[in-house]
Amino acid sequence: MPGSLVGGRPVLAKASELRMLDIINLTDGRRLGSLYDLDIDMATGRVRALIVPGESGLLGMTRGGEIEIPWSRVRKIGVDVILVEMPELGQGVAPQAGGPSVV
Repeated sequence: MPGSLVGGRPVLAKASELRMLDIINLTDGRRLGSLYDLDIDMATGRVRALIVPGESGLLGMTRGGEIEIPWSRVRKIGVDVILVEMPELGQGVAPQAGGPSVV
């Protein structure tokens, strides 16, 4: 599984494999799309953000019609989805502490 640890070492994933995964916003359960590109810091080799094709005009989180999801907002990379937490993109009702999400 991409992003997991096995024997204390990270399991690596190919960008081509990540592109096939749906990106889901945990805030409202909405599918944001599939990975389009990665923003990589060339000095460190670290991923800075995931880039997803999106609607233009979303509160400062777009780049020419693309949604930029900071790496710090990625919560889990699973077998078939990437879970992110982007409340500013949420369309549902924010969950209450200890309660389920209401969409």
